[in-house]
Amino acid sequence: MIGARLVRTSGILLLVGGVVFAVMNTFTAVSFPGDTAAQAKEALWTPAFALVALGTMMLLFGAPVLYSRIAGPGGWMAQAGLILVAVVGMALGIYGNLQQALVLPWIASQAPSMLSAAAPTPAAFTVFYIVAGVLEALGLVALAVPLLRGRLAPRWAGGALVLAAVLGILSFVVPGSSMSGNVGLSLLAAAPSVLLAIFFIEMGRRILAGQQSGLSAR
Repeated sequence: MIGARLVRTSGILLLVGGVVFAVMNTFTAVSFPGDTAAQAKEALWTPAFALVALGTMMLLFGAPVLYSRIAGPGGWMAQAGLILVAVVGMALGIYGNLQQALVLPWIASQAPSMLSAAAPTPAAFTVFYIVAGVLEALGLVALAVPLLRGRLAPRWAGGALVLAAVLGILSFVVPGSSMSGNVGLSLLAAAPSVLLAIFFIEMGRRILAGQQSGLSAR
């Protein structure tokens, strides 16, 4: 039996972490489109990406209790979906954003040409981000299915997750969207993270509201 204090703490982590994650992903998309060397030297660069990583950590710490709530009514798809989302969160949300926060400013000072749009991307990085993107899309869809089928509530959250998966694939295939200086394309790349954050915010809200016997729609 999970203690009430742990449940409440997890709900707070999901709610607050989701807000931080959504707000800071939007902020970095608007403030630093293109991830240029000049942007990486700005004062707000490091704290902004560090806060994205912090928001991810809060969501991951809150995820185990959420897993215990959705595992039964949501079945194996909800379980697999949340696990895949968590794995990608560790890879991109923590590692990726800490790299942005701590490593890129140093590169911008020592070798700014490495951050230009014309600079080649290491093959290992390309494979890493492709695999992470595929796992994220699979996780979002798997997590969305029990919601859309009414086995978990609310249904609209399932639609948000499917939209996140679609936009994630779209931002990946649109040429230059991840490195573009265009704010619109930068927001497109950030949209899946924001939609995922909305899902976690809703789950945290429901846990805090006392829906602790599971998140089943029935």
